[in-house]
Amino acid sequence: MFCPNCGQQHNGGYCPNCGTYSQGQPMNAPPPSAPPEQSGGKPKSAAGQIVKGLEIVLAVFLGLMMLLSLFAEPVSAKIFLALLFGIPFGLLIYFLLFRKDKSSQLKNDLSADIAVLEQQKQQLQMQIAGMAQEKARIEADRDGLINSYRVQAQSQAETAFRENYDSRNAELSRIEQLIASKTSELSALTGQCSKTASDIESNNRKLFKLKEAVKSFQYAVKAYDNGDDTHLDE
Repeated sequence: MFCPNCGQQHNGGYCPNCGTYSQGQPMNAPPPSAPPEQSGGKPKSAAGQIVKGLEIVLAVFLGLMMLLSLFAEPVSAKIFLALLFGIPFGLLIYFLLFRKDKSSQLKNDLSADIAVLEQQKQQLQMQIAGMAQEKARIEADRDGLINSYRVQAQSQAETAFRENYDSRNAELSRIEQLIASKTSELSALTGQCSKTASDIESNNRKLFKLKEAVKSFQYAVKAYDNGDDTHLDE
């Protein structure tokens, strides 16, 4: 296809030469041209026709007066009248003869400017359409990236949570095993303490009995020393 702005041949999209966006135009199609000017102008209004009629009447009047001034006397009056009526007559004739050409040229210039503006409008519309498509593509890419990052972040968060959860479970299992071990040791120590308490109580009873025996022996020795008891002789 051809660029509608500079005529560069390319494969569509943005022109590599001027950057103008274009789409849907065949390779062999010529660049877009201005629409042909319509034949026949607008119907003239009644006021315009009246003005034109008055201009013609005025031109005829000035022409007759200029001709009549040629017969005036003296010569100075003839020259004065010729200038008085001749200058307006010449200006009016010039205006009537060349106004159409100037208006036609102005109309052609305006038509050419309008055609150029229409072409630029079409180019801007195509560029806007291309920018809209580019915007849609960028937004789609953005949404895809956001979804991808969201899924990736969610996966990473789930992985980190699972690792933390497994680590805490392992730590909890280790603490439970330690508690069970300490509980077993406490049970063993409790048994030893119970046995030790029983041994202490038994030794206390034996000590009490031994103290009672010592007291009895001391009493017997004291009685023997006083001669009150003769059992120790036996």
